[in-house]
Amino acid sequence: MLARRERIVNPMAGCEKVLYAIRPAMAAEGASMGVNRFYKLMKANGMMVPKRRKYSCTTTAGEERTEDTKETGK
Repeated sequence: MLARRERIVNPMAGCEKVLYAIRPAMAAEGASMGVNRFYKLMKANGMMVPKRRKYSCTTTAGEERTEDTKETGK
């Protein structure tokens, strides 16, 4: 429940950041959990942040080269 509330406030925060944000509230309830166990719990409940793709587009589809761009090299 605490992790879900934190995700509403900060939806793109990673697992460690969420854990450190909710750790004081967990301690008040008498619960404690390590990073690895919390990571497994988040993954089991489908609360992981989706991974971003790391690629860049180097060409533009459908763009034709003209005579001017061939001469200047741009």
